[in-house]
Amino acid sequence: MMSLQRHIEVLVGFAYSRKLASILQARQLRLCVLPAVTSASPDFPCTLADWETTMALFIERHGLSPHKDGVLEDARAMAEYLGGNTLRVHAECRLVVTLMERQGPAAVSYIGVSKLSCRACAAWLSSLQSVYGIRFSTKGCHGKWYPGWDLPQIPTRSQDDLENVLKLNSLFKSKIEGAYLDYVQRQGRGLGG
Repeated sequence: MMSLQRHIEVLVGFAYSRKLASILQARQLRLCVLPAVTSASPDFPCTLADWETTMALFIERHGLSPHKDGVLEDARAMAEYLGGNTLRVHAECRLVVTLMERQGPAAVSYIGVSKLSCRACAAWLSSLQSVYGIRFSTKGCHGKWYPGWDLPQIPTRSQDDLENVLKLNSLFKSKIEGAYLDYVQRQGRGLGG
């Protein structure tokens, strides 16, 4: 069995192969390598102070004052985790943004990545469908959260584009808050817990 590194080398070799490119073009397909994308200025908290402020607002908004210590402990854990890690836009979200940048209807709505999508990607893709009416499918979702997940940046060329991105980000944020509120309540720290 080939190692992961060898699989990656083979895929990159295919992506840059002139012979393969001409075969794909003959079939009106193409293979391209997307550059790595990291965010210089994340749209969500990174420092402990930012997380504590965000979570304090969350506690107040959802009436979680009796469980403040547990929620703030979650904030400390997130800040600690993010302290040395780089935020990354996950592959399926990068592919969707690339397809959207082409300014035409996507010929393919299935995003083929090697793993199941994380819960943040699934929530973002669902939010994207609600706001833009564009449905992209993946292999499925494993339901896990990854703290190093970064929000994809959709280019805005007009006021309408900007309004759609703001709606998308707002809807995505509400889905994340709802998921965390469910988690808090399942832990017995929520309302009536």
